[in-house]
Amino acid sequence: MKNTALITGSTGGDLILVGQNEAKFLAQKKEVEEKYKVTVQTIVANLPDTEQVDNIYNT
Repeated sequence: MKNTALITGSTGGDLILVGQNEAKFLAQKKEVEEKYKVTVQTIVANLPDTEQVDNIYNT
């Protein structure tokens, strides 16, 4: 299953990708930064795990 996110808002700004596959995010990060001229931050976490979600929120 391929997951897709639609992101709307003002032009410019930063994007944060959260998920479990860091290697995949690094490729996506580079592609998005080059194509859209934004800063992308990646966070490796398992979102169904509420403790990991809390760690993201408190960072």
